[in-house]
Amino acid sequence: MISVTNFKLAVEIIKADIPLIGSAVIVAHEQHLVNKLRDKAGVVLGAMYPNLERTGQADATIDTNVTWFFILEKMITGATDAQEEAQYQKLQTIALAVLSIVNEESGACSIFFKRQEPTCSMVPEFNEFGGFNGWSFSISF
Repeated sequence: MISVTNFKLAVEIIKADIPLIGSAVIVAHEQHLVNKLRDKAGVVLGAMYPNLERTGQADATIDTNVTWFFILEKMITGATDAQEEAQYQKLQTIALAVLSIVNEESGACSIFFKRQEPTCSMVPEFNEFGGFNGWSFSISF
């Protein structure tokens, strides 16, 4: 299982590599994310501490870490359709940049190198976590 310290380092590297991300928070649960986002402005990278899924037999186990990433920004109150579309487009571009970093096979984010699934499920978020829009996706590694 990935250590909390190493996961935090990976999240910090992702944030540093994408200048449009204003802040990053790491949480244990979605309700925890609501609390951490309360006073955040700008684009926020949220990450959940990975879950461990262990399979196999006692002498030959396979560990898989599963985590969620969130790219969020406070909703624009009274936004027009065009403003809402622009916000989702901007946040989708950032989410894809995060996914690209996670998919790298070398460098500081190589903790994700052992990803077992080359696919990802990315979904839009609307008015979540106390009024935020954006995108979320899970990965296994």
